[in-house]
Amino acid sequence: FPSHDSQKRQQLKDLLQVKSNRLYYNHIVPSDIKVNFGEAKFDQAFKVTITRHPYEQLISQAYWLHQGKQRRTLPITQIIDELLAEPAPNSPYYFSKGKKLCDLYLKMESFQEDVVNLENQLGLKIWQNMPITKKSSSGSRPKASEILTNEQKNRVQERSKLEFEYFDYDPS
Repeated sequence: FPSHDSQKRQQLKDLLQVKSNRLYYNHIVPSDIKVNFGEAKFDQAFKVTITRHPYEQLISQAYWLHQGKQRRTLPITQIIDELLAEPAPNSPYYFSKGKKLCDLYLKMESFQEDVVNLENQLGLKIWQNMPITKKSSSGSRPKASEILTNEQKNRVQERSKLEFEYFDYDPS
């Protein structure tokens, strides 16, 4: 029998092997990973992703767009309303046909604790080896629950119903 470490190495090699002209990239949707990785391997893989409170995700996206060249002159409230007219952007990463796609969802709100729990579950050291890639912080921005109107909150709850339900996010 192959050792546990050699199995992990082989799984990593399989993951990194591109099976088409597509590349793996940040924010790749699971349906594309499944095509590249192969359906059987994808279905057997232990899948982990990160989730964020839908209010915070919306405000983060709105501020990110507000900083962009195309939308700099629009008020942030208008950008929020435009985004609310679109489907919840993270749903394709979390769900397919109303069912969870991943085995584990790490919450941004408890990220370090969740990563440490994952380390314990897998027997790997992740946190100490994790690169810091985000250079800026949104710490000076008010909380999303303070920015959004009640009507906007209702719209977020409607479009992100499964996220509130499955991830126990507080709608207040």
